[in-house]
Amino acid sequence: MATPNTTTTLHVIAVAYPGRGHVNPMLIFSRLLAARLPPPAVVTVVLTEEWLSLVGGPAAAPPGVRFHTLPNVIPSENGRAADFVKFLEAVYTKLEEPFETLLDELDMAATAIVADTYLPWVVDVGKRRRVPVCSLYTMSASFFSALLNYDRLPGETGLAKAEGELLSKYIPGHGSIRLSDLSSFQCLHKPLELALQAISKSTKAQCLLFTSAYELEPHIINSLRSQLSFPVLPIGPIIPYLTLQPTNLKTPSHDDDDYLTFLNSQPQSSVLYVSLGSFLSVSRSQMDEIAFGLQASNVKFLWVARDESSRLREMIIGGGSDNKGMVVTWCDQLKVLCHPSIGGFLTHCGWNSTMEGIFAGVPMLIFPIVVDQPPNGRLVVDEWEAGVWLREDAKSVELVGRNKVVELVKRVMDLEGDESREMRKRVVMLREACRSAVEEEFAKAEGELLSKYIPGHGSIRLSDLSSFQCRHKPLELALQAISKSTKAQCLLFTCAYELEPHIINSLRSQLSFPILPIGPIIPYLTLQPTNLKTPSHDDDDYLTFLNSQPQSSVLYVSLGSFLSVSRSQMDEIAFGLQASNVKFLWVARDESSRLREMIVGGGSDNKGMVVTWCDQLKVLCHPSVGGFLTHCGWNSTMEGIFAGVPMLIFPIVFDQPPNGRLVIDEWEAGVWLREDAQSVEVVGWKKVAELVNRVMDLEGDESREKRKRVVMLRETCRSAVEEGGSSSVNLNDFVEFLIHAKEDTAILSENLFER
Repeated sequence: MATPNTTTTLHVIAVAYPGRGHVNPMLIFSRLLAARLPPPAVVTVVLTEEWLSLVGGPAAAPPGVRFHTLPNVIPSENGRAADFVKFLEAVYTKLEEPFETLLDELDMAATAIVADTYLPWVVDVGKRRRVPVCSLYTMSASFFSALLNYDRLPGETGLAKAEGELLSKYIPGHGSIRLSDLSSFQCLHKPLELALQAISKSTKAQCLLFTSAYELEPHIINSLRSQLSFPVLPIGPIIPYLTLQPTNLKTPSHDDDDYLTFLNSQPQSSVLYVSLGSFLSVSRSQMDEIAFGLQASNVKFLWVARDESSRLREMIIGGGSDNKGMVVTWCDQLKVLCHPSIGGFLTHCGWNSTMEGIFAGVPMLIFPIVVDQPPNGRLVVDEWEAGVWLREDAKSVELVGRNKVVELVKRVMDLEGDESREMRKRVVMLREACRSAVEEEFAKAEGELLSKYIPGHGSIRLSDLSSFQCRHKPLELALQAISKSTKAQCLLFTCAYELEPHIINSLRSQLSFPILPIGPIIPYLTLQPTNLKTPSHDDDDYLTFLNSQPQSSVLYVSLGSFLSVSRSQMDEIAFGLQASNVKFLWVARDESSRLREMIVGGGSDNKGMVVTWCDQLKVLCHPSVGGFLTHCGWNSTMEGIFAGVPMLIFPIVFDQPPNGRLVIDEWEAGVWLREDAQSVEVVGWKKVAELVNRVMDLEGDESREKRKRVVMLRETCRSAVEEGGSSSVNLNDFVEFLIHAKEDTAILSENLFER
């Protein structure tokens, strides 16, 4: 047996029930969790060997997640529908022992276990090992509540007879769900018995997670919170929205080129997406009626039918794809639902499909089959008003005929019909509620200040961080690095204390080792008044140009050397500079030839100059430079302040928006060219010309005030690095720290390094 790691590493074990509607949410949840846990943390996802191969093997693990497996001691996924009771009983009785064996063999002990609710034995494992267990329920909170309070309901006969009677008569918090909506599950005696056993066991866990959003089931969540004594947390929708980008919705991959090519050729909201689930499905005769109805409706469609695709394709579209529709065995469902051409969703109303339909903002045509699907359909149709029944009674053996299919498909897909328009309005509202639920708070907290949450901050807003937050892996690695830095013995900053005094003071109160701002750390040592105007071999062209310009008349332009702006935005900046009649020097490494040709006819003239490189600090300190159009990277910001030059700010990503906020709102030394780094809207040339003229107008009141401010900041920075200045003193303190570290072994003691 491997020796468990006894360090303080946070280790969460996530155990998935072996079914597609359960494994996928657990994988998505694990990915979300791994991105939020403070490093070093590990999320271990436990699957059966069969399911590991089905999800793509170890390489499919999201960042921060690893897979471990349980042996295939239960019936295969491929045949579970043939004897579902046998499959359930095996899941409930045969996986516990190999799971405990796995726990003993893992390289680190579990901090907590997150288990699918329908693995009730995990709660007992956690209790024996004194490890907290969180139960993840992958169906609606409404269905959980119905099962939790099942003993309050009338028996089988009562449910069957209670046509139209509402569940709220017996269980508080429910709205439109009827007793009869549960009857299709109630007649499945053994599955119901096992489900009730799992729900009961989940009340012995330490936390309950739902893949729903609070905004979709608020009354149910509130009712459960009053009923249960531990945290009840809706964290959904738990669907693969992290993989969605506007740029890839229409871009086919190797796996989906056929159906995405088909969708790309269709008008907006014109296609009905059809999927009736991957497990329990409808009869062949009912499939035929739906097929004939789709054919007669003249509505374009994309139908996913795993086992029946060849037969249905032959029936409807003659064995291939035409302008009318397409039948496939598989698709990326959320990617399809979010495609602009999709205008409706014919669904069995499984919970994951329901959440994806709502997240995509698509009205639904509902054909429930069993278990939680009828109550889910009730939520969609009656409470959210986002769909229409194709079949309301899941127990009905009567076929829904092709004529009714035609009528209802047309009703949902009629973009001009009053009913369809109202449904579309409602589902768009629900879509926004869902998307808001999964957004980071600071992405939607427009104008809200960081100081509300973190002491010491001034004008920086939560939204200034959102351009970095959406870059999940870089953010994860940055947080890991920052966390690790708190285990160092000293922390140095390349700013001057006088520029961020409240932040430095706050950090000093928070951390237990020396915090030393020693900046600005820029190449000021190489600057001499005598060489600012003297060209060297490397810079004779641009310095000759600057030497010929009046004082403070030239705008220096540099948008960084790493992440840059789009070509269209570069063109607008170029046209704006051209229209402003302001002299400029622009450093553009990759675009210099094209921009030079656009603006200055292939070379330098009296108006401006485009170069591939320059000595930036030397340029900024040149007497002819009177402004700086910058992305506001930290080094550029420090050099602009050290040179005493007002800034026109165009942040791109990472720390640049907060840096811009310091320059504009706290130091009052600049103007926004673009404030929102996440905006995809191009800043037009007219706005560029207007703001360039504003910054470079030496006679304007605003420009004169900014120049006064930035000169004060320049003197502050230069004083900080002079002998006796704050940064000079801090640098001396750091030297003392190093000397004592060498002399006093106590500083390098075991306790220090284990902090």
